[in-house]
Amino acid sequence: MYFFIFLILENMKKIFIITTLIFALTSCLNSTNTQDLDKAKSDLLHGTSSTNTGTTASTGSTTDSSSTGTTSTGTSSTGTLSETDKKEETKNPIETKYLTDEKFIELDSLNISDFASMEKEITGKTTENVDKIIVSFSNPTSKFPSDTFQLKKFKAGDKTFLYRAFQKYETLDYGENTYTFEAYSGTKVSKLELKVNIEKKDEKKDGDKKEDDKKTTEPIQTGKLPTSSVFGNPVEIGNGKVTYSDIKGLEIENIGEKGPTNSSDSVTEFMNSKYKSIFYWNTKRPVVGDKGVSYFVVRVEGNKYLYEKHYYVGGYYGVLSLEQGDFNATGTVEEKAKALSELNTTLREKNATFSKVKIANILFESLGK
Repeated sequence: MYFFIFLILENMKKIFIITTLIFALTSCLNSTNTQDLDKAKSDLLHGTSSTNTGTTASTGSTTDSSSTGTTSTGTSSTGTLSETDKKEETKNPIETKYLTDEKFIELDSLNISDFASMEKEITGKTTENVDKIIVSFSNPTSKFPSDTFQLKKFKAGDKTFLYRAFQKYETLDYGENTYTFEAYSGTKVSKLELKVNIEKKDEKKDGDKKEDDKKTTEPIQTGKLPTSSVFGNPVEIGNGKVTYSDIKGLEIENIGEKGPTNSSDSVTEFMNSKYKSIFYWNTKRPVVGDKGVSYFVVRVEGNKYLYEKHYYVGGYYGVLSLEQGDFNATGTVEEKAKALSELNTTLREKNATFSKVKIANILFESLGK
């Protein structure tokens, strides 16, 4: 019996020892984990790298570390950068690229300012013996037709070439102008594409533009206009325009300071902005003294040519219709322009024969005083 009691005591002793050991080990482990967790929290709060403690795996700091950009701060920062990246890039107004592996045609340096007058001679060179060069033009937002033209002044073997991108030839307009230069050398073809994007100088937001449009033509107060037995009295004809009773075919509008100056470039630029067709002008003169400008214009509308005299002085812009007729020139745009140029020369010889021009001259001299 004493023997059984002894065994029971011995077993209880062993159980006590094992329990004590388990408790001690558990306490140690808990203490270490608590310290490590506290240390990891401190590191995160104070920006200290948790990898230095050797506890990265247990704290999950590889996932949340600020260096990975996956914490809330990192995400916010990335979002800000992303919004910046979304800002629309400024489109290059002049772009060139080859459309073929063959590259034996090159363009000379171009700058968008070269196109400000809406007339630009595009030049280039060939690096191989070229038989011919064909240029195609298109502008999807323009009323001008697409055009394909073989450079007639370019002869086989020439090392340089020239193409005229002129608004009056209908080969240049506002918007995206695309030119494809195709050079042929035997069976080989080299294609080079040029894109020229031209924005109108006065292009503004829709709201601002509408306000400006309202101010383009200001009402004319006929009571302040001169009258005479020579040119008669002013007569309103609508849309803010007036004519004169004794000058048939005259229209006058008040455009303020938006008219041309007495310089060739200014007149050409103004006409380019006003008319979307081929035109030529001749015999440019001041209206009175050194004030204003007047010139004769031949331009095309559909299948008709219109010959006019234009005046600008004191904010008033006048167009006097002189003659019109059929314009049936066919062929390329340059061929049509050549025909109009010849017509301009012919009509110029008649300038002195238009009696109403002399009367209109007197009227605009009065407006300029």
